[in-house]
Amino acid sequence: MEFIARAGSFIDRSHRVAGFFLIASIILAFIAFSLVQSNSTLAREVERISRTSQVYVVPGSQAGFYAPTQPEMLLQNFGDYIAQSLNTYTYVSLEPQFNEVQKFFTPEMLLNAKPFYESRIRDARQDEHSSLFVPKRNTLNIVAIPTPKDGVRDLNYFEYRVEGRRQSIIGAQVIEAREIRMVLTVRQAAISKTNPWGFVLSKYREEQL
Repeated sequence: MEFIARAGSFIDRSHRVAGFFLIASIILAFIAFSLVQSNSTLAREVERISRTSQVYVVPGSQAGFYAPTQPEMLLQNFGDYIAQSLNTYTYVSLEPQFNEVQKFFTPEMLLNAKPFYESRIRDARQDEHSSLFVPKRNTLNIVAIPTPKDGVRDLNYFEYRVEGRRQSIIGAQVIEAREIRMVLTVRQAAISKTNPWGFVLSKYREEQL
C-alpha cells in the first residue's frame, strides 16, 4: 500500500510539472506572437514615416542616394569615441577611460596628454566631479588635410571637428557649462584586433565658443 501511495504521489507531481510546462509554453508562445505583431507594426510605421518625411535637396545636386563608405563611418565612430572618452566621465571612470583611450594616441600625443590628464584625474577624484559632453551633431565636420610638418609621410590625415556643450557636475548639480569646439587631428593607421578603426589621434585641441 505504501508503494502505491508513493507511486500515486509521484504521478501527481509529474502531472503538476507537466501542467506547469504546458502553461509556460502557452505564455511563451503568446509573447512571441505579440513580439511578431509589434515588430510588424513598427516596420509599417517606419515605412510610413520614410515615405512622408520631408527631404532637403541641395541645389544642383544629382539624384540618387548617398551612403558613407566604410572608412568614413570608421573615422566618424573613432572621432566620437575619442571625444566622449575624454569629455564624458565620472571621477571613478576617468582613469580607466584614459588608460583605454591612450592606446589610440600617437607617441607625441601621449607625451603631451599624459601629464594633463593625470592632473585632471587627481582633480576629479578630489572634487568628486563628473563631466558630460553633449555634441551638436549638425556641426560635425570631417575633412582630409595635408600631412602636417611633423607628420608621417605617405599616410592620410584628417580633421574631425564638432561643437557642443561640456558640463561639469558635482553630485546632481551642474556647476559649469561651456560651449566648445573640439578639433581632432587623426592619422591613418593599420587596422588590427587592438585598433579596429585603423586610426590614431595625432593632436587634440579645444576652442572656446
